[in-house]
Amino acid sequence: MQINITAISKYTIVALAGAGWLLLGSMIQPHTQINADEYYYSDLLRNNYSYLVAGLFLFTGFISGYFFDLHPWLTGLSLVMVFLVACFYEMTVYRGSHNLIPIELGMYLLFASPGIVGNYLGRFLRSRSIRSK
Repeated sequence: MQINITAISKYTIVALAGAGWLLLGSMIQPHTQINADEYYYSDLLRNNYSYLVAGLFLFTGFISGYFFDLHPWLTGLSLVMVFLVACFYEMTVYRGSHNLIPIELGMYLLFASPGIVGNYLGRFLRSRSIRSK
């Protein structure tokens, strides 16, 4: 089994773009006060996910499907990787937190859906443009 390094680097770029879009959303949108408790990072990230960030995830998914030809589900998971990292960090530091992890992971899958849809759309348009040539 051979690992394609360029694909790993592309997914890393998509993951960094997802974190960057959340950071941009936190700078543009008004903030709500977040308590410094065991769910600090998860709450901070969830509060910054808005229609703007979902639209940027859709755009990033489209670009990654059209130009990079990446797998749609892996693109969506890469976009929300920062949510998963924060969740697992809080689970290891604060024992007993995130006890409804399957529901939380389902919510993160919903957060990834704009990127997945955008990637499918980008792949579809790329295949249509290749067929028309």
